[in-house]
Amino acid sequence: MISEYKPRKDGWGVSSMPVDPTRCKAGVYSNDRACIYSQCSRKAKEDGWCKQHHPDAVAKREAASDAKWQARFRKEELRSRRPRVFLRELKKAVALLDQLGERDTAAGMRARMAAQEIREAVLKETEVEL
Repeated sequence: MISEYKPRKDGWGVSSMPVDPTRCKAGVYSNDRACIYSQCSRKAKEDGWCKQHHPDAVAKREAASDAKWQARFRKEELRSRRPRVFLRELKKAVALLDQLGERDTAAGMRARMAAQEIREAVLKETEVEL
């Protein structure tokens, strides 16, 4: 949240400028190496704040940023769950192939071979036995 500018005297004996009522009342730090604290240089528009530092505008930007990050975290959560879901569904498919493989037919033999190939491939890639 943006804090209101208040003149101060820091430990180095440097005093900051007095509050200018025609400028935005937000306290900001310069972006150079000195990191000087001062009053925002923009003209005050609404309630003594500029367009960027007005509390309503700050809240709106934070809400949009939070929504963006929540969507990103949700996407990452789904991505991390995807392999577990895939393995669970693969286990179901292998179980179905095993059921088909119990038959003494050519299709049963192909199902047994397919189930064994899947088990070997999954074990090789993930070190998880199906």
